[in-house]
Amino acid sequence: ATGIEAVTAQEMEQALAMAASVRSNSTAALLLSDGTAEQSFWWDDVSTGLRCKCRPDWLSADGATIVDLKTCVDASKSGFASAVGRFSYQVQAVHYLCGTLATRFVFAAVEKTAPYAVGVYELDAQAMVHGAVLRHNALQIYSLACMKCAANVGD
Repeated sequence: ATGIEAVTAQEMEQALAMAASVRSNSTAALLLSDGTAEQSFWWDDVSTGLRCKCRPDWLSADGATIVDLKTCVDASKSGFASAVGRFSYQVQAVHYLCGTLATRFVFAAVEKTAPYAVGVYELDAQAMVHGAVLRHNALQIYSLACMKCAANVGD
């Protein structure tokens, strides 16, 4: 409304090319064929009582599979594994599974540059256990910080 261009023509062209590449990947296309995009979920964490939220990119119609789209520099197996390590995607996967009660979390990784290669990946059990530990620790730390803040409100 104020003349600000939210997305440039070049960015839109890139996004459309990336989306076409994802749709042309048979595994990704199948995973994204039936379901709901961007549905929010809220729940109370059992161990801390904290109110939690997640918003999966895609949840299959049967509620069993979450698909998370990630843009990346390198969609190869080793390239995406490196991104998992850098960005702790295993924590997100565990958190979203807790919130949705889905049983499967799949990453669809698409490169940011042409030809926009796509990789579809699931983390192994060891990565998911690591993610669960990191998530638990983060919630504990946040819960303790919330308690400290609440205790200091009257000061």
